[in-house]
Amino acid sequence: MKKLLYLILPLIVIFTFHETNDVVYQWPYNMQPENPEEAYVVKNVDGDTIKVRINGYEETIRMIGVDTPETVHPSKPVEFYGKEASNFTKALCPTGSTVYLTYDWDPRDKYDRLLAYVWYKRDDQWILHNLNLIVNGYGHAYTVFAFDEDYMSLFVKAEEYAREKGYGLWRDYDSLYKESEEPVSSQRVEQKDQTEDRKTSALVMNEAKGDLEIAYVQYEGALEYVEIVNNGSEAVSLDGYRLISTKGENEYVFSKVSIASGEIIKVFSGPDATETIWSHAYIHNNNGDGVILQNDESDMIAFYYW
Repeated sequence: MKKLLYLILPLIVIFTFHETNDVVYQWPYNMQPENPEEAYVVKNVDGDTIKVRINGYEETIRMIGVDTPETVHPSKPVEFYGKEASNFTKALCPTGSTVYLTYDWDPRDKYDRLLAYVWYKRDDQWILHNLNLIVNGYGHAYTVFAFDEDYMSLFVKAEEYAREKGYGLWRDYDSLYKESEEPVSSQRVEQKDQTEDRKTSALVMNEAKGDLEIAYVQYEGALEYVEIVNNGSEAVSLDGYRLISTKGENEYVFSKVSIASGEIIKVFSGPDATETIWSHAYIHNNNGDGVILQNDESDMIAFYYW
């Protein structure tokens, strides 16, 4: 797909609100697709995945550039705000409805899902659902895999805006906690450590999908670091695992490293870094960023957003 023609309207001044199937959402953009392909929704999978029929064939569509909390993964629990994101997509891309697809340079992912931008019209206005999820707080800009630069910039700014306004999953988590056996570790916190002089106040969202957790990210000061802890009962080899900065698109690859049960490993960056060095440059954005931990099969197993 070539360049997208769009006009970003001032997000604070001009809004278009829509209501579809009892879902109210804002759409502060004026944009349209180029040479879209018509498709029909046959199934909703979750917030960022649907099944469609195109030219008589059924395809699973993975939406480009957006990641919503999990709801249907066979080995992962339902994540915070996952049901809300899934219901948002069901309301706006219901079974039997018509959507329009445009594409990027990567046609498919490793699961053979068709990668696409999903569009529809409401009140004679084109809406890009990938972006609609982000700007309304149902998902975050997924920049681990590169996509069209114009879209990427727009998606990242939309997430920053949703975070700033506290929409959806970026709301104040202290007021949203529900009784659960496994509550998501997401809250507005002032973090302190007994052995180190570290503290930060931010809206922090972190989650582990296994025994390994990104427990803390020190993103301020001359010495940055990412702290990984093994909460399991056995050691885990990190060989081939990667730490990825969601905004800087930098990555650190582990080699011949094992983390014992209960052990904490730190990966440092910044000009004062002297061991386990990610980079001597600054990696993390103080005003909102994220770090993802992927295993050697490129599956995301932990994240930490602020």
